[in-house]
Amino acid sequence: MKEKTDDISHLMTETLANLYIEQKLYTKAINAFHTLANKHPDRKEYFENRIQEVKDSRGKN
Repeated sequence: MKEKTDDISHLMTETLANLYIEQKLYTKAINAFHTLANKHPDRKEYFENRIQEVKDSRGKN
């Protein structure tokens, strides 16, 4: 039996990242977008922009 780990990166989706933002879980959202950027190099710039948006909005709240 495979050992249980806390690595859920294979479950990471953009929808989940957006839910984190809605819940004001900004650190989790940023980590999610980092994971997505690594999984999808072709969309890395998009995810990096989303990270910046999260950081910007976090400062305003």
